[in-house]
Amino acid sequence: MGGTFDRDDYEADVPLGHISRYLDVVYDETPTSYDLKASFFQAALPENIRASSRCRTESGELVEFTRLPMGFKCSPKILNTITRVLAGDPELVMPQYAAPQDLHIHPRMD
Repeated sequence: MGGTFDRDDYEADVPLGHISRYLDVVYDETPTSYDLKASFFQAALPENIRASSRCRTESGELVEFTRLPMGFKCSPKILNTITRVLAGDPELVMPQYAAPQDLHIHPRMD
């Protein structure tokens, strides 16, 4: 084939506006899948709580986690809270920040 769109460095010549301008056009029943298998490593730890994950290496160097570590005692609870917020749990998300009522979330575990 070999067209314009086959190049890795191709960029559209049309400047895009903020995403909110386009959501009404594309908002529909759309399946989305999130793989939470690697989610511990995807969740960045805020700087103000990184100190609680500090430890020393065998050489004595002080290190701290920048991502949610697997095996850390509170990691499952933190990840559960993140998941609940993403799902729009009303106990954690204020109404003005909640997803639209007609958005349906169907969790599936395999």
